[in-house]
Amino acid sequence: MWTINKQFNRRKKNQSSLIKFFIALGYNEIRIIKKVCQPLINFFITIGQLSERILTGFWRVIVFTILLPVNTFRFSVHIVEITFFRITKGVNKISSHTKKSAQAAAKNTGKKLTYWQKLLDFKFKTTILQTKRIIKDNKDNLSAVKLKPQKSLLRPALSFALLLIILFSPVIGYRNYRFFVSLKDKIISHANIALAEAFDAKSSIENQQFESAGNKFNKAGQNLLSVEQNLSEVNGFIFKIASLMPNEKMKLAGESQNLVELGQLGVAMASDISLAIDNLFSQTKPNLTSRLRGFLPPAEEAANKAEKIEKIILTLNEKSIPAEYREQFKVLKDKIHFISSSMNELTDLAEKLEIFLGGQTDKRYLMVFQNNTEMRGSGGFMGSFAVVDFSNGAIKSIKTPGGGTYDTEAGLRRIIAAPEPLRLLNPSWHLWDANWWPDWPTSARKIMWFYEKSDGSSVDGVIAITPNVIIDLLKLTGPINMPDYNEVVSADNFMDVVQAIAEQKTGKTDTPKKIIGDLTNILIDKLTKESNKEQSIKLLDLIENNLTQKYIITYFKDNDLQKKVIEEDWGGAIKETNGDYLMIANANIGGQKSDKKMFQTVEHVASIDREGNIIDTIYIKRDHRAIKGEEFCGVLNVNWMRIYTPLGSKLIEAEGFKAPDPKLIEKVPDNAEIDPLIVNELSAEVDPLSGVKTYRENNKTVFAGWTQVNAGQAFDTVISYRLPFKVENIKNDANGFDKLRSTLLNEKQNELARYTLLIQKQPGSQNVRVVSRLIPPDYSRILWQYPKKENGDYFALDSDQLWAYLLVK
Repeated sequence: MWTINKQFNRRKKNQSSLIKFFIALGYNEIRIIKKVCQPLINFFITIGQLSERILTGFWRVIVFTILLPVNTFRFSVHIVEITFFRITKGVNKISSHTKKSAQAAAKNTGKKLTYWQKLLDFKFKTTILQTKRIIKDNKDNLSAVKLKPQKSLLRPALSFALLLIILFSPVIGYRNYRFFVSLKDKIISHANIALAEAFDAKSSIENQQFESAGNKFNKAGQNLLSVEQNLSEVNGFIFKIASLMPNEKMKLAGESQNLVELGQLGVAMASDISLAIDNLFSQTKPNLTSRLRGFLPPAEEAANKAEKIEKIILTLNEKSIPAEYREQFKVLKDKIHFISSSMNELTDLAEKLEIFLGGQTDKRYLMVFQNNTEMRGSGGFMGSFAVVDFSNGAIKSIKTPGGGTYDTEAGLRRIIAAPEPLRLLNPSWHLWDANWWPDWPTSARKIMWFYEKSDGSSVDGVIAITPNVIIDLLKLTGPINMPDYNEVVSADNFMDVVQAIAEQKTGKTDTPKKIIGDLTNILIDKLTKESNKEQSIKLLDLIENNLTQKYIITYFKDNDLQKKVIEEDWGGAIKETNGDYLMIANANIGGQKSDKKMFQTVEHVASIDREGNIIDTIYIKRDHRAIKGEEFCGVLNVNWMRIYTPLGSKLIEAEGFKAPDPKLIEKVPDNAEIDPLIVNELSAEVDPLSGVKTYRENNKTVFAGWTQVNAGQAFDTVISYRLPFKVENIKNDANGFDKLRSTLLNEKQNELARYTLLIQKQPGSQNVRVVSRLIPPDYSRILWQYPKKENGDYFALDSDQLWAYLLVK
């Protein structure tokens, strides 16, 4: 579009003449084109009209044949004959008409063949006249007049195209049939080879031949790529149509592209995982950090592919999968999210492990050995410790003081008042008693504080382990020869050998704790130099089990590392919960190693009254199975028991608590500092009948008191308290409980209530069994419970346990 200015035209007369010249030239071209093309236009119009007549005839034959009853068949035949007669007559008429029209157009007599010729002549003339008028009037907007064919012109053309489709469709169909038969054979061949390679690779992984597995997965991927190339030869529209068909095989074909992509991603993911594992356990890499750096890229690729697989599976139509494979498909659909999240978690864990091992900056950790045969708050008495330095993924040094934690006593120049129960042994507080709390982050921070105040260096974190970990490592490595001690230490004799040497009096050795450090060094060296892939996998499994059972607990200053510890529940922290809560923490004070033969059974009973109030009663039985006089453990077990409950719980009554003679509690020096963390304990409310103390700690209410039991005896302790909350009705759709109700009962209930209980394991504890029972009010019953064991069945408290109940009126 352009604008012609009148003043501009007056100044540029030559240009105006030039425009007229081109307009005239264009008009002549239009006339020439019209003369040349007119016969061709007439021919196509005529062919279209002919096709329309033929299709109309066929249509009438089909309609009359289908709709008329069988007993009027003769009448149908008559109609068909008439129809074909009309078709033949129409063809002759049109043919004659076409011939005359062509002759007239060739001679250019100006005669019009049909209505369409008249229309085209009119349109051409109109276009020329309008164009001239626009230029002459010098209007602002110059636009061409478009020739718009009438709708009736399209009808003959479409009829002709449809006729061609009908005539050639059998030929095209047969050709496509042969193509699809050939394609099917190719696809099945490549798919079978791919499956064989994938299963062979799976066997290689099971045999820990990760490099071989990777090669086989690559071959499987190449065959699946061939399948994809074969499928790409088919128009995508065909797959969409096939997916809508009722036939199962057609539906499967419709999903074939998605299934092939799923197979390619699965094989590629498996190949990436195989490569990642091979790099992680590679013996050619110098240290663990370099192995982690080789592990991370393929592991991240595997995680990305797992996410893509999850998306494809969610889009697949389950009905398109053959019936014999649907169950397997459901399993994959249920597990793919777990696989995807696990891969992401694994890569994140590897990144954090690199930080832990000093891959970015050097790290120093305090490793404390908690002897859980002499229980303390976070796991056991800390007689030994080591300072471990990491640099670029390798252990730079391990330093273990020969006198253990007692070597730090001289460096502490401040007098700190010990928690009151510890004053049975020493009124002053030191590093070896710093793990006072069952909440490991609290104890770990206090351990670091005491170490640094005792002339120790700053550390980046604290790792606590119990003898259980060393015993598991000895099972993995086999016996360790220690010629300096004239001992061969194995998983069976570890406790006895180390206990005998570590507990030697000062007159026999100045370094009684040195054996633990020496044994640790030998174990680490053996695991590093002699490990193979099989042993490395077992080592990882061993570490994970000990973390889960709280025989290994960790705390780090690094925020990213500590966040990961909390996510994985490796930190030994007291947990928050909206329901009922219980942790029983024991601290052996003056009972030597008697916890080695101590077995504890806990029965928790929650009773709900008509108003919804909850009364908890805890029955605790401590069974001392040592023989009186047995070395290290056949003595009186003197225990400070703390029972952690929901904040705001109120003591009702307690029995079985027995305190030592108050005269045995040593007096704190007048110049001793009082740690703010123990102020609540010192100011606790004391029950006059049982001597049980009540105070607040870590957002819990704590009931604490002394228990004592001799070797070969058992003793029962009972405590009852009221919870600070009631059991209330659950509102509809709250946390999905309304849906669970309908699933369980197939009917809608008016009132539904829930009760939950979390029992946490004290870090380092062993030989503890627990059970929980719920007594509902007399107007309701237990609809559902977890776990689905009978109330009389006990659980070994190897990790934290959750109980849940649904009550219905």
